[in-house]
Amino acid sequence: MAYHMHRKDKEITDESELYQIIDRGKFLTLALAKENQPYLVSLNYGFDRENNCFLVHCAKRGKKIEFLQSNSHVWGQIVEDNGYLEGECDHAFTTLHFEGKFEFQEDIEIKRKALIMMIERFESDPEPIKKRNIKEKMLQNVMIGKIKIKNMFGKQSPAKKRN
Repeated sequence: MAYHMHRKDKEITDESELYQIIDRGKFLTLALAKENQPYLVSLNYGFDRENNCFLVHCAKRGKKIEFLQSNSHVWGQIVEDNGYLEGECDHAFTTLHFEGKFEFQEDIEIKRKALIMMIERFESDPEPIKKRNIKEKMLQNVMIGKIKIKNMFGKQSPAKKRN
């Protein structure tokens, strides 16, 4: 079922603005469901623009894995909280929402790419971290997930003035 955004003046549809939100984000939150039960989980991520997907690192076992094995359809968001606007009874924020399909990755090269992407994203000096952490045995044991994006949109408040 498709919905429309009630406040079109707050909607972000420009692809470059959406990618900027992804680039600035620190983590994303995924909504998962299993047997009519909801579950939220926040994860750090890398984003593969060429393949339009998020890459995430996670444990091999646990509640999140059970939910994703049961239902790979996810909804996610990245939120930028820009604070309460004193005296305006408003809150400044930017959000990116996306729908996607989660896929567990077994390919060693995809795992390597994902970990390098995340290390380079967060570390000011990534080379020693990559040397220390990205080893063949570790790549075999690490769990990487790919979230292939079906659609995404953004919202900003207060709304930007648009021409």
